[in-house]
Amino acid sequence: MKENYPQYNYLNISLATLKSYEQETNNEGSSIDGEDEGNNLNRLIEYSILQQLIYRERQDVIPNSRFKRISHIENKKIYAIAAGVITFIISLIVVFEPKFVRIEWLCDILSIAWLNICADIVSIIYMLVALFYTTIFFIRYFGNSKLNKLNLKDAEIELTEDTSIFNKHLDEILYFFQVTDYNVILIEDLDRFESPDIFLKLRELNILLNESKIVDRPGQCIVFIYAVKDDIFVDAERSKFFDYITTVIPVINPSNSKDKLKEELEQRGYDDINDFHLKEISFFIDDMRLLKNIANEYHQYREKIGGELPSQNLLAMIVYKNYYPRSFSELHRCEGKIYECFRLKEIFIKKIIEELNSKIDVAKKKNDRILENQHLKEQELRQIYIDEYRRQLPDCITIIINESNHTFDEISSNESLFNDLISKESIIYKISRRDCYGNLMQKNVNIKFSDIQKKVDPSSDYKQRLNSLQINFDQIKIEIETLEHQRLDLQSLRFRELMEKVDLEQFKEYMSLELEAMPEFFLLRGYIDENYYDYISYFYGRMISQHDWEFVLGMKLNKKLSYDFHFDNIDFVIHEIPPYVYKFKSILNVEILSYLSINYENNKSKFDALIKKSVEENAWDFLVKCYQSINQVDNIFSLIFRLKNYSWESFIKYDDELKDILIEIWIRYAEPANQVMESIKWLELHYSFLTERIEILGLSHIKKIIDSGNHKFTELNIQSNDLIEYIIANNSYKLNIHNITLIANYLLNENNPDNKKLNLTHIYNTDNKIFIEYVEENLELCLKDIFVFPSSKNENEETIVRIIEANNVSEKVKNDYLKNQKNTLGLKAIADDKDKTLAMKLFLITPNWQEVYNYHQLVGEMTDELISFIEKFVDELIKSPSLPEDVEQKLVVYIVTANALSIGVYEKLLSALKKWKFDNINLSKLSSEKIEKLITYSMLKYSDYNTTMLSENFPSKIFAKYLIHHKSMYLKEINSINYTQELGIILMNSDELTTREKGLIIPIFSPDIFDGAISLANDSLIVLQKEPISVKHELLISILENSNMLNSKISVISMTINNVDLEEKEIDELLSTLPEPYRSISLRGKKPLLPYSPSNEYLAEILKRKDYISSYSKKNNNIRIYTKKSR
Repeated sequence: MKENYPQYNYLNISLATLKSYEQETNNEGSSIDGEDEGNNLNRLIEYSILQQLIYRERQDVIPNSRFKRISHIENKKIYAIAAGVITFIISLIVVFEPKFVRIEWLCDILSIAWLNICADIVSIIYMLVALFYTTIFFIRYFGNSKLNKLNLKDAEIELTEDTSIFNKHLDEILYFFQVTDYNVILIEDLDRFESPDIFLKLRELNILLNESKIVDRPGQCIVFIYAVKDDIFVDAERSKFFDYITTVIPVINPSNSKDKLKEELEQRGYDDINDFHLKEISFFIDDMRLLKNIANEYHQYREKIGGELPSQNLLAMIVYKNYYPRSFSELHRCEGKIYECFRLKEIFIKKIIEELNSKIDVAKKKNDRILENQHLKEQELRQIYIDEYRRQLPDCITIIINESNHTFDEISSNESLFNDLISKESIIYKISRRDCYGNLMQKNVNIKFSDIQKKVDPSSDYKQRLNSLQINFDQIKIEIETLEHQRLDLQSLRFRELMEKVDLEQFKEYMSLELEAMPEFFLLRGYIDENYYDYISYFYGRMISQHDWEFVLGMKLNKKLSYDFHFDNIDFVIHEIPPYVYKFKSILNVEILSYLSINYENNKSKFDALIKKSVEENAWDFLVKCYQSINQVDNIFSLIFRLKNYSWESFIKYDDELKDILIEIWIRYAEPANQVMESIKWLELHYSFLTERIEILGLSHIKKIIDSGNHKFTELNIQSNDLIEYIIANNSYKLNIHNITLIANYLLNENNPDNKKLNLTHIYNTDNKIFIEYVEENLELCLKDIFVFPSSKNENEETIVRIIEANNVSEKVKNDYLKNQKNTLGLKAIADDKDKTLAMKLFLITPNWQEVYNYHQLVGEMTDELISFIEKFVDELIKSPSLPEDVEQKLVVYIVTANALSIGVYEKLLSALKKWKFDNINLSKLSSEKIEKLITYSMLKYSDYNTTMLSENFPSKIFAKYLIHHKSMYLKEINSINYTQELGIILMNSDELTTREKGLIIPIFSPDIFDGAISLANDSLIVLQKEPISVKHELLISILENSNMLNSKISVISMTINNVDLEEKEIDELLSTLPEPYRSISLRGKKPLLPYSPSNEYLAEILKRKDYISSYSKKNNNIRIYTKKSR
């Protein structure tokens, strides 16, 4: 403000240093009333304001102020006053010349008249000036005096005014502003006292100053500016205290305190606290002055004791110290709320242990039920209860459930029926006795399933036992172990973790502390923890050395420390390590582990916690360090693996140069006692690991591991003949290309690394019964994944038959493996008919007509397998030797009627079998393409059977081809064919029929065959133009009506009228098939005009000759027809 408005004179008044008002009490200890309390507070505020006004200025600025103060008189001024007083006395002596101070020699010197006169004048002037200033001083001094007290001998009268400080000293205030030039008064921190009344008095004072004639400032006014919070006023009343209100955005609040604190810390050289911790810790800071003080104190503590401490914890402690200094000091004396909170740790642990024990008891009960029912299956469990029903119903044969009869065995084997039974309280059942009608008698009895359950097992019901069967035993076991580990870990939990695990509101001890929000939050977030002493005091070593203490502190802070650090006194170090440190990675130390293993009985929980932490942190380098450094390593690792803290799953995750050592440790100390499926799988993949260390591990130990885990090694080698022989004898290997090749070559003393001979025949050649049986037991796997090289397509006939007849190989695998085999066999080599079908399907049969015929005789039809076989080997079959004629004839009929054959193969076969001609064979199932091929190769005789079959079952195109192919015979029986429109179109459009032959067919057509068939009508019209054919009048009319060839129609009509004796009506009908103007010729009295053409002139001439028209004339390239006026 001073920078923006320098023309004003500012006076700043701050009440920050005024202590917040504390309620006064009278001598009896009772509180004063509210009105007096408010008045006292206002007096304090007014007094502080007045002090800052008066004592701000020097005394010489406000010399008339009645407020007395210590005046510091400088030596120069003292000298000047002393000189002035002495000069005044001398002046008196010079002027009045008293005899008692007369000095003769001096008087003689000054006896000169003019000199005496001058001395008197100067002295008188000096005395007058001195008296003038002295009078002014006394006027000022006594002019502001006020009578407050009057003493009369032994009595005293005191005059007091019980009023406000402002009213009492109003003249001082007016005087202050009268002699100074301040015109802007800034008042800060007035809102701390939450007293709105003081604003009213200040406003009155402000108005009085501006209206007072004593404070005369032409053109200026005195402005009071207040920096206060909004919440000091309850409602809109604040508007009556101020003339203008402006909003001031707070410099600091919980939303930006983090940034401000970070800025202050960075100014002091600290930037190692991340933003997340800063945001949480600074959330409670809302005062800038306090924030700066926090930063300063943090700097001091950090310099002295906090170099190695977590910076966020130290900062939280400093924040706590600034907001709760008394509570902070109590921590040094093991007192206060925070200290009492930490004392609740054992209570929290006790409560959590009770809850965990309850969960463990429930889990153990589940475990017991599982063990009790482990030998049972669900059906067996139902059978136990069914047996009790049997005892209750000794004469029962069947029970009626859902209106059906069911035996006890049926009910026990069917869960749904059993559930229906146990839901019934009334049971209807049949007994062996019969009624008068011969039917089994029924009984009704009330039996509750709850009664049955009590008789079977009073301690648990059916649902519980059923659930026990369905629950995974290992899962319950893991749950129990997890809960027990949690119980053991409680002592090592930090206070923050315990607070998270419990419901704090359930603990009256905790709730009674009534923790404020900040300390409670800091405890929950772990900013204040059990190590608070490290943050508030120095360390002085006695029993534990500074060297060891620094390492223990590093452990507490979970810093990365050396595994092989040596302690000066390990006993004291173990004692100084808090339980929660065993949850930190920093606890991993070779010397500590060795000490705990030696003193295991007294440190069991610590040893277990350390091992558990090493597992959680995957600290396998620590394990290797112990393995290489500790003398009694066998004892340590036997304890480790006996406790089963290390699991293979976490063990194997460590992946660096130490991995082989770790696995060696596992095999030596964990296998086979701690053998798990994962370790088995790993060893199966790393057979070479065993063979490379066979001298270290020992052959017998390896065999023991293999036997216990039933290992199946993935990649064998022959570095140890003894071990490979053992592996083969026990089938301890996986069937894969590498292993099968290696074993086969080993047994055959061959070296065939490129698998050139690897197939099933090669396996049979080893003559090793165990090896062969193992392969045959897993034949499908071998065929699918192992025998995948070209050699697999070179199996001999015997091996092919074995594969075909193998029951443990799916048909798909057989199909995939046996297809494209180089060697084939006859059907006689295979015993089972089903296997013969498979062999045919896989093209394993020798391709010749005899095998085709034999298979057809076997199945009785052209199956898909046979069709595929023929199509694949059609070229070989065509070249194969012929069969006897009667056999070949049967086979040809089978082939000709096989519609499933592809058209290409079908045509190849017909070309080889075209000597055969067929009649009276039902070929209606064949495709049109195949019928067309039969017609092409002249294998279909022209007969009534074939004609009827083709006309009824095949398209007209095929039938027309058949007729044209046999046209000589067809034209002899032309009237026997049922002509369709489509057939007529094809015949009339055929190039293989001459015009004369077509002319023989047209008269056979029916008139309606031309309806809508323009092309047929046009083709027929062309034939009629060329050939003089006699057709029926109705047929000719139908042809003309459906044709769109005008010239041809005119020509045919002219020829017909000229050659046939027609009646006028018939000529009318012919002409009506033509468009206008031709159609008008048939109308009497008309004179149609036709365009000139030879055909039109010919038509007119014929009509004139037949006396159908009167005449015609040619004019201007037109022909005018003159029809008769009447018939």
